[in-house]
Amino acid sequence: MEFINLIIQMIDMEQKAKYKSAQNFAIISVSMGILLVVVAIISGTSIFVALGKGILIKTLNDVRTNVVRIFFDFLVPLAGGIVLIMAGLRLLKYDRSLLEKNIVSSNRKRAVQQKEEILSVFLNSDEKKVMELVKNDTDGSLQSDLVIKTGYSKVKMHRILKSLENKGLIKRGRFGITNRVLISK
Repeated sequence: MEFINLIIQMIDMEQKAKYKSAQNFAIISVSMGILLVVVAIISGTSIFVALGKGILIKTLNDVRTNVVRIFFDFLVPLAGGIVLIMAGLRLLKYDRSLLEKNIVSSNRKRAVQQKEEILSVFLNSDEKKVMELVKNDTDGSLQSDLVIKTGYSKVKMHRILKSLENKGLIKRGRFGITNRVLISK
């Protein structure tokens, strides 16, 4: 049991490391995006101020050059920065939702495991044996197959299943001339 717990802890540490690396990447992306936007705003401001004062325009060739400067010094970094910020924020949101799903699923697994441990205290050995067989069969077990697997009589199997059904652990439904036994959720 300790070996299994050790493996679970190692997997948890690996998932946390992956989460941290993705989180760091997202933070770097947002930071770089902000930096690009700031640079674009400063560069664009200086170009527009110079254009407004007529400093950069003396010939027609200067107009073309300034249009290219506006595009490459202002619009491209601005758009790139916005894309980086949005991508980083989206990655952070996606990464957080994955972490929350992992936490919920691990809590659910622990709750099911605790429920099984508590129930095993209240079950006799025959009931435990039948519960293990039913639990291992994902599509449900046939009552006739349980009789064969356990070696119990049909009457004893009926009584065990009735007891488990009264405890709310299983459900039985007709399946031809036998019953299908499923774990209750």
